[in-house]
Amino acid sequence: MSSKGGSPISRRAWLGATTGAVAAGLIKTQADAFKLDAQEVQVAADPTKVPGRLVSELGQRAPREQPRRLARRPGLSSSSGTPLQDLCGTITPSDLHFERHHAGIPTIDSDEHELLVHGMVDRPTVFRMADLKRYPEASRIHFVECSGNGGGAYNPERMRTEMSPQSLDGLLSNSEWTG
Repeated sequence: MSSKGGSPISRRAWLGATTGAVAAGLIKTQADAFKLDAQEVQVAADPTKVPGRLVSELGQRAPREQPRRLARRPGLSSSSGTPLQDLCGTITPSDLHFERHHAGIPTIDSDEHELLVHGMVDRPTVFRMADLKRYPEASRIHFVECSGNGGGAYNPERMRTEMSPQSLDGLLSNSEWTG
């Protein structure tokens, strides 16, 4: 064996280069395997004997664990319910927290956003996000419930067709809030 310059390549250098190339190929193959949709995920006969997927910038659920918020009319509805049947424990994951919007979801530039505190205060004050971030944070666990939660019980047509705990109580979430 010799290198491009004609000098022999040591066995150690050859093994290092070969091992690196094989490892790179395996990593790419493994990464490509996990680009599949949740329905196409292939589980090894013994998953403890093969490497798992690589890390990513944002955490994600296991491919077979895909609970979804329940929108009555996806794309048209301004609310979505928490899938109560998919929850484990007392905290609602943020991606499953119910939504209710009366004017859509605003896009806010946090660098420009301001909070005005006025009314029954000694002096009105404007806070920017940078101002608020200087204060110590506190975390609390609280539930949030839409005022329309349970409203289906008062609709005679819906009472006959879709009275379920989900349709009655899905606009409820319990979260840890920090600020």
